[in-house]
Amino acid sequence: MASRHPLIASILGIKVLAGRGEEITAGNGLDPVRIGNMPPALITLCFEGLQSGAVQRTLGESQRLINLSDESLFGITACARLINGYQRIRAAETGLPLIRGTMTDFTRPVGSSGTQIFMAEP
Repeated sequence: MASRHPLIASILGIKVLAGRGEEITAGNGLDPVRIGNMPPALITLCFEGLQSGAVQRTLGESQRLINLSDESLFGITACARLINGYQRIRAAETGLPLIRGTMTDFTRPVGSSGTQIFMAEP
């Protein structure tokens, strides 16, 4: 039986990333989410927010963007700041404010024009 796990997982000796491999299926794509009384938001995980077309096609009634990520795999490289730049572009091209929160890097709200409001580093 062929392995259903990503090559990187096999190299790192990880057998399962999330549940049993046969239980992992493709989702329906991105959909705006409403949490309580808050305006609808498009929530993306990690690299989903870098995909301009996917984000723009699924904005729907969204009034803000939220991107959640864990950038620990980048270590002390410039990648986290580079990805932050791409997220700023998403905010500017959609005209929506963005909150990007990471577990291991800085959290950054971005205005609807792509302007970095501030950056709170850990």
